[in-house]
Amino acid sequence: MKKFNFYAGLFCVTSATLMLQLIQTRILSVIAWYHLAFFVISTAMFGLSAGAVWVYLRRERFSTATFSADIANYSLAFAVSIAAAVALQMTVVPIAIVTMTSILIWAQLAVLISVPFFFSGVVVSLALTRSPYPIGKVYGVDLIGAAIGCFGVLLLLNLTDGPSAVLWTSVAAAIGAVFFAKSHGSTALLPTEDNGISKHSRWVWLLILLIVASLNTLDDRRRGLYPVFAKGQSQLSGLPWFETWNSYSRVTATRPFERAPFLWGPSETLDLSKLKVPSSALKIDGDAGTMGFGIAGDISKADFLKYDITNLAYHLPGRKRSAVIGVGGGRDIISARVFGIADITGVEINPAFVNLLLHEPEFRDFVGLNKLEGVNLVVDEARSWFARSQDKFDIIQMSLIDTWAATGAGAFTLSENGLYTVEAWQIFMDRLSTNGVFTVSRWYSPYDTAETGRLVSLAVAALLEKGVKTPKDHIFLSAGSNIASLVVSPSGFTPQELQSLREASDRLRFGRLIAPDEPTQSDTLRAIVSVSNQAELDRYAGSFRLDLTAPTDNRPFFFNQLPLWDAVSVMLFGFDTLPAGVAFGNMLATATLVTLFFIALVLVIVAIVLPLRHALTDVGGRLASAGSAYFILIGA
Repeated sequence: MKKFNFYAGLFCVTSATLMLQLIQTRILSVIAWYHLAFFVISTAMFGLSAGAVWVYLRRERFSTATFSADIANYSLAFAVSIAAAVALQMTVVPIAIVTMTSILIWAQLAVLISVPFFFSGVVVSLALTRSPYPIGKVYGVDLIGAAIGCFGVLLLLNLTDGPSAVLWTSVAAAIGAVFFAKSHGSTALLPTEDNGISKHSRWVWLLILLIVASLNTLDDRRRGLYPVFAKGQSQLSGLPWFETWNSYSRVTATRPFERAPFLWGPSETLDLSKLKVPSSALKIDGDAGTMGFGIAGDISKADFLKYDITNLAYHLPGRKRSAVIGVGGGRDIISARVFGIADITGVEINPAFVNLLLHEPEFRDFVGLNKLEGVNLVVDEARSWFARSQDKFDIIQMSLIDTWAATGAGAFTLSENGLYTVEAWQIFMDRLSTNGVFTVSRWYSPYDTAETGRLVSLAVAALLEKGVKTPKDHIFLSAGSNIASLVVSPSGFTPQELQSLREASDRLRFGRLIAPDEPTQSDTLRAIVSVSNQAELDRYAGSFRLDLTAPTDNRPFFFNQLPLWDAVSVMLFGFDTLPAGVAFGNMLATATLVTLFFIALVLVIVAIVLPLRHALTDVGGRLASAGSAYFILIGA
């Protein structure tokens, strides 16, 4: 057996396995929701385990004499199944509502995702148990291949779209099959193989997969493999102006169209129907939106931004330097300049946006941020950047930052979760100038203060940690339309600053929810800003059906407010017991997770537990139960 060919084949297969797993988390985050990142990981592990069980149950079938042929053929099956499964997956439309139809859809999706990993599990199991090489070296190559595959994901997703990236992993797996076939020369052929194309079938399949992956990559009109629906919206009815995939998300930008400018919380004093601005709607993973305005760097065309509730803090006098967390389409950068801020820093985690704004010629000229002096865009995770930076800012703005994009780390893990914790807000406040303010805008409803309440709890907790005795004196909260804008001053507002905020909110007809020198109308918000210590805040904020407690780094789930048992009870007793808004979204997410858990449990019982029932009996109940508990705890 040729050692190099064997190790090269294993390297290619394990690299393809990890690349497939990670790319699938990205695809599901686009077509469904971020909380399905864990679903891909668990389904992949199920497939790998099922493959290992297959080898164990048919251990008499696999021998050293047929090892090279077996491992080569299963590697080829892995490659072909990747392409076939992703082709079928593109036609599956997951839905969030829990019905029998949705359960069948998710079960179908689970099977489609797990099949390629089944063949990969067979290959890795054969390599570890049947190869003549030291198991330590074989396992080492396995790990190295998987590690390099993680880097391969970054390369693929920066060069092409998700489905095409999956097809390239099938090419990598097919290369592994060719290497395995050559690891034992001609004896690697099965007895059924004879002369002609069958003798070179692995090369033929490699060529076919290479052509398919290349054609799909070069297709810019979505005529190849592409998701039919993403979050319930058709993806084939209209082509975007720009589309970019990377390891963070998929970003699309619509072609410019004249329309009334989109404002998150517009003032009633502005007649938007009389305004027309060239606009491009940008979406992150098919849902979270931002807007690019076609002002070509002419700030006078963006005066309407003065009427948005998200920019309330810019009405404060004497502000010269600001930082924006989450640049998106450049809207908040333009807002800062409209208010006369000379020095503006934008921190954006997703390089796709910065590339559009600074390097993509058409979009760059459309918005024109590159024409504004004093603007600096940084590609970095905001919290990390502020923690390292020594700069001070008069205003730090974070408005409507929610991408709903999975990080791949697991369920309910968003790329922005780390921005909404007590520790993160302390970092942001430390980067403020003497009279600097931190402003955050989030969704608001006068009938349901759940998200606003949690936002205020977070501000109060951060101020208490900084030694503030009376948090209300440092908070100004105003609302316009369905958006609330929070302004926090760690040093406290001066009378002049409070007068400026009051005048701006009155002139623009924004409602004041919290002000240091005014009574707070909402009982919930009044109680939150009136606490004097963290224990009191936790006790009150934790007394509601929805969690209003301040998220911390140990529990950084700002967007998840519905406890698990409440979500399960709603599933059992009806949706009508649940208020609309964030709670409804939390319930759908939890319901989907519970559904997927039971699907995964059924698959594990059918494909792993039942086939191994005799083996489990042989080793004894104590060892079987203890071993199972050990691995369950590792997984937890």
